[in-house]
Amino acid sequence: MSKDSTPGRLERSLKIFADVRAGEGPTALLLLLVVFLVLASYYCVKPLREGWLAVTDIQGLSKIQIKAYSSFGQSIVLVAFAPLMAFLAGHLRRRTLLTGATVLFSLTLVFFWLVHPADGEPSSAALGVVFYLWVGIFGVTTVTLSWAFATDMYSVGRGERLLPLVAIGASAGAVGGSWFAESLLRYLDVWDLLIVSIVPLVAALALVYAIDRRGQTGVPLRPERRQEPAAPGGPGPFEMILKTRYLLLAAMLALIVNWVNTNGENVLFAYLQDVLGEQVRDLRLEDRAEVSRLLKLETTQFYSTLYFWVNLVALIMQAFFASRIVKLGGFVAILFFTPFIALISYGMMATFPALALIKLLKIAENSSNYSFNNTARQILWLPTPATMVYKAKMTIDTAFVRIGDGLAAVSVLAVSALVASPIPILVGLNVVLVGGWLVIARLLAKENQRLVNAPATAGVSP
Repeated sequence: MSKDSTPGRLERSLKIFADVRAGEGPTALLLLLVVFLVLASYYCVKPLREGWLAVTDIQGLSKIQIKAYSSFGQSIVLVAFAPLMAFLAGHLRRRTLLTGATVLFSLTLVFFWLVHPADGEPSSAALGVVFYLWVGIFGVTTVTLSWAFATDMYSVGRGERLLPLVAIGASAGAVGGSWFAESLLRYLDVWDLLIVSIVPLVAALALVYAIDRRGQTGVPLRPERRQEPAAPGGPGPFEMILKTRYLLLAAMLALIVNWVNTNGENVLFAYLQDVLGEQVRDLRLEDRAEVSRLLKLETTQFYSTLYFWVNLVALIMQAFFASRIVKLGGFVAILFFTPFIALISYGMMATFPALALIKLLKIAENSSNYSFNNTARQILWLPTPATMVYKAKMTIDTAFVRIGDGLAAVSVLAVSALVASPIPILVGLNVVLVGGWLVIARLLAKENQRLVNAPATAGVSP
């Protein structure tokens, strides 16, 4: 073995997590740090979404209905937002695209910090809903852009080996962000987390610049690739998705996965608000400021704790199991883990409905989703060209993911109109949806295998 092909100390130390070869370690580690920082930023902000919604009152609507309408509105906004992102990706360099997104979201974080509701004062319904919509856009856009950048760096073979390692950064960042947010609540007002979250976001952008100069193994990317748009050429994103079987299946998978997950989140949120409502009645609180403070603090702390445990379990799964599953069974094996866990979880929820059990089952489902399923979702893009990664992937990970949210919202509203307690029916619906998830996953696995085995010149055909 020549000196150039001998793994260095860094590569040897990373082999416990993935098959890292000579020269690959620094870039893989930097990409890991990018997704770590982006997820840490998001998870400083995400618990505030539920906290703000908990103190948002709209006459005639329950908390779960407010959440459902907000989710539906989020899906509509992102369907309109996705073509704009695809247009920008077709005209801006990768670094410029990520820089613009970072600056825009940093400014909006400052804006929401300035206008947040004070304790004891009723939150503006419009502002609470706008913040909910914005957090969804912030999360999917920043995370999708960081993953698009990582996926665009690698070929199929190298990506299947290294993306499970990079994904450790996502799980670790979610854990770190959740833990950091929960710890800071002892010293800061909850809304100060909006300002704190800007720091990791800007740090991630600095690393993107370093990676873009370095390339995969320390050999700089060809100058023309660094100067050309992120997604050169090609049709619009929706046309691309609808005319390509592989992309359409990927879109359907993203939609149904999020439909299932958001239905589960709505069930958990409804149970939590019922429990907190009983707590308010038991304490006989009459002061509006005290009730508002209790709902905001208890909801935010509940979700901060939930996200911490979800992401800690996801980190363990990602660090020690994901790459080994891919190595032993490939894309197919990692693709099917999460739907089987979801099927078991919702079957148990239907049998033993209780807040504590639902919380545990959501930890199991979400941790698998954030580790195994997230890894599968990134690997499926390795056989596709950059145009599809920055246009179709971004559209699927924003618009189609949030369409799943919208369908979950429609489910809540439709069931709520028919029965007083929608929770049992929503759990049953999820069992049916997971069956559809398994069917789509099977079709997508076949298409992926066809693309990987096809000649390099074949591309992704309709």
